[in-house]
Amino acid sequence: MRVQPNLVLPIAAMMVQRMSPLVRQIDFALEWMLVEAGKALYRQDSKPQNVYIVLNGR
Repeated sequence: MRVQPNLVLPIAAMMVQRMSPLVRQIDFALEWMLVEAGKALYRQDSKPQNVYIVLNGR
């Protein structure tokens, strides 16, 4: 990105076009968040309010 920033938008547009409509709708509806290592997403025994999809980590 730093070397050739003018490539970012065309590549992103190409990737979005290749996604199925369902995957696109899900992606645009999600709220992406980054959680620092060692931080909890939720506490045990608390009432669930959200659904989490963990892409990396445990």
